[in-house]
Amino acid sequence: MHEALVAGGPWGETHLHQLAEFLKNKGLLTTTPAHGPLLSKLLTDPDWPIASYWPIGSELKLIPEPKIASTRWWLPEVVASNNLAWFALTKDVIDWPRNKLGLPLPPPSWPLLQDLELLRCPLILITPCLAVDCQGIRLGYGGGYYDRFLAQHQNRLLSIACVSNALFIREGALPRDAHDQPVDVVITEKATWIVSPSSFEIKIKQLFNC
Repeated sequence: MHEALVAGGPWGETHLHQLAEFLKNKGLLTTTPAHGPLLSKLLTDPDWPIASYWPIGSELKLIPEPKIASTRWWLPEVVASNNLAWFALTKDVIDWPRNKLGLPLPPPSWPLLQDLELLRCPLILITPCLAVDCQGIRLGYGGGYYDRFLAQHQNRLLSIACVSNALFIREGALPRDAHDQPVDVVITEKATWIVSPSSFEIKIKQLFNC
């Protein structure tokens, strides 16, 4: 990872391996010998757009290096009413100015996607979290950006939380507020957990026609 780009927890390579295998098993990521390893396919040429986050604090680093990333990888920008818009991860971001959290700021003229309806295909969303429970509820820094985005677009995306195995709460639950939105899948370095298997299978059939 380009250390000047992100400052968070460790590079989540094992989590991304798990994610790639999971998507492959569900028919959502295909590979051929020409693509090379499955992880390379995920990072450089995913079958579906992937949106992630800029890691801060102890959050896992779960984005490709800009020099290898496909334009099908997106990163967030906060826009009006504290909503999220998205821009493609490219090598340009290395040179952008940073805000007070160290997150890159797109130039004013940089194209942003604000309406997923314009995308015309589903989105895979990797959400930030400090911890997550077996009900898919995440512990974060309290801004609620991703919860608002999930509430608006649950029917357009597959949501995934990646977290250290030690911070996956299997028994009991994290505190939950009325606005908290559960994710569909939790991935640790050791396991993949589908929050609601029956609802999940229905959802991916509706989203991805598979």
